[in-house]
Amino acid sequence: MQSVIRLVAQRFMWETGRITFKTLYLDVYDHLHKEKAVLRFTNVYGNPAREKVLIATIKRVCSSVRNGFREAVWISLHTILVSLTIP
Repeated sequence: MQSVIRLVAQRFMWETGRITFKTLYLDVYDHLHKEKAVLRFTNVYGNPAREKVLIATIKRVCSSVRNGFREAVWISLHTILVSLTIP
């Protein structure tokens, strides 16, 4: 379950033109809901307790994906700045 959520979150995070990052979990939740049959989440939706656990898991995974994105951006910028300052 977490690997599917992570893959969806990473796809949305690296989307060109994305400007909102804190609400990533809402986009992931909507996508999982729309594709619940394909992604095998049919037993989750319709059960409030399972949906609550799913939302908590999505939030935690999205936080990790955001952190990874932040680190990738920092490394990218740091590499560019170092290459510009070293003659």
